[in-house]
Amino acid sequence: MNTWVLVSIGIISVLWFIFVKPLFDYSPWFNWWKENNPNGEYDCMDIYYIAYYNYSLLSYYIYSILNPGTKGFKGSGEIQFITNMIASNGSPPLNDDGIVTPKTICKTLVSGNYTGGRGSWPVNKEGWPTTESGWRELITQWSGYAGGKRDPNKDSIWAPNSEKKWSTPGNGNFLYHNWGFPRDSPLIIGFLTQWSDDYLGRKLFPSSILPLLGVGTGTGGLLGYMRRFEDSEQSSLNDFERNLWSLDKPPPQWYNKGKSKRPTQKCNGGSVASGAISGGLGGAFLGGAAVGETGTVASIGATLGIEGGPFGMIIGGLVGALAQGIASAAQSKCF
Repeated sequence: MNTWVLVSIGIISVLWFIFVKPLFDYSPWFNWWKENNPNGEYDCMDIYYIAYYNYSLLSYYIYSILNPGTKGFKGSGEIQFITNMIASNGSPPLNDDGIVTPKTICKTLVSGNYTGGRGSWPVNKEGWPTTESGWRELITQWSGYAGGKRDPNKDSIWAPNSEKKWSTPGNGNFLYHNWGFPRDSPLIIGFLTQWSDDYLGRKLFPSSILPLLGVGTGTGGLLGYMRRFEDSEQSSLNDFERNLWSLDKPPPQWYNKGKSKRPTQKCNGGSVASGAISGGLGGAFLGGAAVGETGTVASIGATLGIEGGPFGMIIGGLVGALAQGIASAAQSKCF
């Protein structure tokens, strides 16, 4: 076989494994994003970053260089956290009972209607508070927060006999019932007390809950929550997890499952690979025959020190592989 045909196949193979294969491996996630975001309303992140990062750091870095913009991630901790959330609790079709959606990532965790006890705070049409102070009053109701000073006995901030208020069925507390956030998590204690650190001197982020509640401007939801850590040194995966659930205990079991769970292919990568290879061989043959020793492509080849037909084979092979690969991918419903 001609040396340049082999070179063409080699280049195609490298491009395949760096850029194309991750798209097939994570095609269920792309489908999930589209199905739960049909109008493109939620566009705070580029989900391709997640696919490339989890597939190969080389693929991720190349994609980041070629596709710079505002929809990337600030660090690896953000990608790891979002990956775990989607893998463990992504809504259908990823998980039958999952609740993570593009909305919860980009806008708010609040969902459904609130029909529980209300105060004087302003509410939206679903009955939820619309202001920071309104949410603080409601979460105070749910938690039994009674105020108090920093004290070695952290229970001193709670009203007597209020342990079960937070988890009472039907009280509307989605923070606990849907997401498992305990009332003594840094997230909740920081918000209610407005302390910058807890009774042991560990740093708290009082405003980190606001994006989760959809309060304020800019990106909300899980991604907005992580962005509250941007100006601090505490922006690792471990920091994001500990602030939500506990400084002393591991995250809940349902979340930890996401750390080992990987997407399941739903498209036929083998047929796409076969199409790309056949397209590459056909394109290489036609490119070599058509270009010959003259023409624009031949001139480019000469500039690079590759003359005539061989360079045509490379260009033809790449074009043929790309075209046939995309066609096969579309037929296999990979996109």
